[in-house]
Amino acid sequence: MSREWQITNGTIVLADGPRKLAGLLLSEGEVEEVLGPGDERTDLITLNLHGLTVLPGFINGHDTLLASFPGVRGENWPHLNWLSFDNDLKRSDVFRERMLVEPASLYELGALKNLFSGATSVVDHIPAFVRQPFQDNLSVSLLSDFGISHSICSYSLGWGEGMKAEHARANNQDLPYITHIAEGFDPESVLSLQVLDKAGCLSDHTVLVHGLSLSPDDLDKIADAGAHFVWCPSANLAVYNRTVTISDFFARGINVCLGTDAAVTGSKHMLDEVKTAARIYKEQTGNELDSSTLLSLVTTNPARAFRWSSKGNLKPGSDADFIVLDKADPTEWVQCSPEHIYLIVRGGVPVFGSSDLEALFVSFGIHFEKLQIGNTQKIVQKGVKKLRETIQRATGRTNLDFVPGW
Repeated sequence: MSREWQITNGTIVLADGPRKLAGLLLSEGEVEEVLGPGDERTDLITLNLHGLTVLPGFINGHDTLLASFPGVRGENWPHLNWLSFDNDLKRSDVFRERMLVEPASLYELGALKNLFSGATSVVDHIPAFVRQPFQDNLSVSLLSDFGISHSICSYSLGWGEGMKAEHARANNQDLPYITHIAEGFDPESVLSLQVLDKAGCLSDHTVLVHGLSLSPDDLDKIADAGAHFVWCPSANLAVYNRTVTISDFFARGINVCLGTDAAVTGSKHMLDEVKTAARIYKEQTGNELDSSTLLSLVTTNPARAFRWSSKGNLKPGSDADFIVLDKADPTEWVQCSPEHIYLIVRGGVPVFGSSDLEALFVSFGIHFEKLQIGNTQKIVQKGVKKLRETIQRATGRTNLDFVPGW
């Protein structure tokens, strides 16, 4: 379905700042060329953006799409560790409802949550045999391969072949090795980074998620190793009523990414997560977190952490994944919500946009349907209404607040 076409006359916003865009030439799902003034082609489908803001498609650094269902607080809130939360979740009516929904539908639901908020790429932290049956048929890209542990504790879920084997495979094949770390406040959580380090599994291939009880010495070790960190502030607050002091990570030069975590933890979507990150940083430091740093948390930083070099940028050879916002001022993107999204392109193909872009979708032969997000009408590739009906038949639910427009 991908074809050669171009966008022109926008303002592209990258982690190093905004710049006026003569155009992007898109071909075979990639950015073929960044066009200079006068380089625009006259023989191609062209979308003139009239000064609107263009961002690289976001990368959600941590999600579990199979857990795309409303959040649970539980009777033991705030929780001691992930197991306390999981036990409360498994006893809940919400969990019983979720079990009535087929995994394929949960994956579609999680993909739409991400897509409708600008996340065109997602790190679905779950074993490959669970993820792989669904990953090629979603409206977002999933990281295809990585070393994995669930967490570093005696009550960890048995994902992968063990931390040493998984880290070694990641190192040998130049993949990320991803694990939850210090997700809680019990002794094993507090000591988990030391265990990982002593096992020789803390390196520049290691991506650590949550980190709630990491010590200053732990942070020094992470920085020295060149390891990466995924911050999930909304989920941390919803489950544990606290999150990390993120400025401590920045001060050490640790590469920080942003993730939503699973919807069942009480988080929502990426644009909401960006606002939460900005709010928490200001509450913790009294200062504003500049928009360039925020953008790096969802573009260049995760591209580096997850060794996903084709993502997070819009240079020639990058995947043609981008968001167009209905804003001419590039500094306003942080305040945007899903209703401000004018167009999303993934792999060079329009997948979500304003209703006045019907002709563009038709030119690609895309079967689409309409939905209402806030005060705006959007179009999206066909299938959303059918999924909504499927969820409603299974559970009776007509509202899922983590999916914009649901």
